[in-house]
Amino acid sequence: MGFLSAFSTILKVFSKIAGYLIVKKSVERDIMKDQLDDIHLAKMVKENLDSNSNKSTRSKLRKYIRK
Repeated sequence: MGFLSAFSTILKVFSKIAGYLIVKKSVERDIMKDQLDDIHLAKMVKENLDSNSNKSTRSKLRKYIRK
C-alpha cells in the first residue's frame, strides 16, 4: 500500500511538470507567432512605402522623357 501512495505522488508531480512545460511551450509559440506577424507587417509596410515612393518619383520625372 505504501508504494501506491508514493506512486500517486510521483504521478501528481510528473503531471504538474508536464502541464507546466505544455503551457510554457504554447505561450512561447504564441509570442513567436505575434513577433513573426509584426515582422511580416513591417516588411509589407516598407515595400508599400518603397513602391509608392518609386511611383511618385517616376511621375515627377515623366515630364522630362522625350516622346
